[in-house]
Order: sequence, then structure tokens, then C-alpha cells
Amino acid sequence: RYRGNNCDQIPDPNQNSYSCSGTGPNGLEPVYIEFVNPKNGDVIFSANNVMLGDSIVFPEPPSRFEANTAFQIYNSADRTTLLQAVTFHTSCSQPFFTGQQFGALSVCGYRTENGNIFSCEVEAQFVYTITNLGDNSLNLDTLDYEFAIGDGEVSFGTRNFNGAPLLGNGERNERFNVTIDTSTEKIISANGTVTGSTPATDIECKASDSYTERVGPTPPPPPPTMAPKGTRRKLYTEDLGNKGPKSIIKRTQKQATWWR
Repeated sequence: RYRGNNCDQIPDPNQNSYSCSGTGPNGLEPVYIEFVNPKNGDVIFSANNVMLGDSIVFPEPPSRFEANTAFQIYNSADRTTLLQAVTFHTSCSQPFFTGQQFGALSVCGYRTENGNIFSCEVEAQFVYTITNLGDNSLNLDTLDYEFAIGDGEVSFGTRNFNGAPLLGNGERNERFNVTIDTSTEKIISANGTVTGSTPATDIECKASDSYTERVGPTPPPPPPTMAPKGTRRKLYTEDLGNKGPKSIIKRTQKQATWWR
């Protein structure tokens, strides 16, 4: 996902092969981005007219990336001005995780070899629970809702109940489905105000509540470690005739496994 950051605006991902250079896009949009093989300069994939917040999806990713991958960001497809050049490690010794950032781009999702999909976009649900704390029933009128995700993503509106009854000590849940980008840390908040009235006396009732929570990227997994399962040894003697027996240690091939 294109974030528009300069090299000095992001933390170092602590990769052996990581490098970031250039004056940086500094939020420029649109831009032209191409991924290349640093060994030979071959273009793996390119995207034009990329805007801030756009996702760049490899339509047909290579079956296996090289140990290092690079991308360049230009002001346009004619490649007149190079804004940023980044090289990062893509072998299994440096696993990806959502939220990881390289220059102006961040990892927002990937598919593993066995088909598992990891994404920074989480399908979440805001649930407003309206509770009648009294013994008598109420007629619900409206729910004014507002939920904000980070700095700029705000949704608000009104749900009309048209006098729907809510029995004494009863509850009613109103649900709102949203998509949250968790590649960067942010605050989500929800506010709600419900109005209603009593059927017998027509007294208006009103209540408000709010909720906030901090969300962010999944913590990075520990790097994989080469751990031998063990080596079996077998001691036996070989008859060498008049030269006498000779002890030989026969070793099986050492096995190893990747683990986290």
C-alpha cells in the first residue's frame, strides 16, 4: 500500500539487505512504481497513477522471489524523476508481516504457498446495544450513530425505528459492518444517541454512550530458526582381514526443521 513516506519518516526494519534512498515522494500523488529484480534489473511488476492509500496487488506474482527485491518510485511513467529507491530482503529468513513498512510502501496483505491469506484489512462490526433498564416497555424512535477510524474515516447517520417496542429489561442490537486498515496504529471510536418514549405517558427518553479502542498491526513473528532434530549414529566394525577390525561411525543425514 502506497503511504508516500520519505526514507527518514519510517523506522528501519532491521534487515541486513534493506536500503532506502532518494528525496522521497513526500506524499506526492499520483506516482509510478515498479518492482525489479536487483540482480539483473528486470521489471517484475509496475503500477501507474498510484494515489495515496492505494493498494498495489501483484496479479501474477513470481513463484518464488529472489533473496532481495527492489522497487523504484517515479513522478510519472516516463521515469524522468526518481523519487525513491528501496531494496529489501524477501527470503524466508526475513518473513513478512502486515504493517511492515519499506520506504513509501507498507505490507498490507499476502498469500502463503499453502494458500493462507493474511491481510491488514480487518472486517469489523460495531454493535450498538440498546437496553431498556426499566420494567415498562418503550417505543424506540431513532439511533444517531457515528464511528471514526483514525484521522479521516468517519461514518455517521440515523436509524429510524418508527416507534418499535422495546420491552422492559429488553435489549436490541444494531450492527454496522466496517473495514479497518490495521497496517498502522490508530484510534477507533464510536458514539451513539438513542431516543424513545413511553407508550402510556409519551415521556421522551434519551441516552448517549461512547467507546474508544486502539488498533494496530500484528506484532512481527520471531525469525525462523534452524533447529536440528538430532543425528543418529551407529557404531559397527568392519572386517579388514589380516589388518584387524576397524571401528567406523556411520552417520545418518542430519535433518532440520523450520519452526517459530
